[in-house]
Amino acid sequence: MSVTTEETTLADLAALGDAASELLAEITEQLATVASRR
Repeated sequence: MSVTTEETTLADLAALGDAASELLAEITEQLATVASRR
């Protein structure tokens, strides 16, 4: 792996945060769908 600068690290963290938020939204949506079927 290449050495990362602070900037790259912050960008990576931001990207990870976005991905996590997206994943969380998807999971929440699926849970709501399952709950509404009951």
